Amino acid sequence: MGRSPQPFYDPLEFAVKEAHKRGLELHAWFNPYRAHHPETISPISENHLSKTKPELVKKYGKYMWLDPGEKQVQDYSLKVILDVVNRYDIDGVHIDDNLIPIPNVTKQTTKILPGNKNSYFVNDIDIENIAVSGFSRYGSE
Repeated sequence: MGRSPQPFYDPLEFAVKEAHKRGLELHAWFNPYRAHHPETISPISENHLSKTKPELVKKYGKYMWLDPGEKQVQDYSLKVILDVVNRYDIDGVHIDDNLIPIPNVTKQTTKILPGNKNSYFVNDIDIENIAVSGFSRYGSE
């Protein structure tokens, strides 16, 4: 979905090095449940999750999502995050994107975000699934 920089370098390695050189922290921000956004211009690459592990990807309209309640998704997301933590000298990890579109929701179970009629936060479901996803095992408790 993207292209490697030419000449090749590792953008995250560069960003960490330059931030630390200036006395700044660099935190990695993950959106572990969004697999594809329809406004993405680049075609989906052959090594994209939707092609390598299509059983993990759920379609909702034009969007592709990972269900944080599924054990395989939890393991996969944690593996990706730990890979970054172990390979880079980052100073923090943030997990975002717990706004998952769910069909047939009711006002009793959701909060529609102001100005965004297509994003729902299913409070109890999302929080529980993210809490059990294994992230708490690594110091976020």
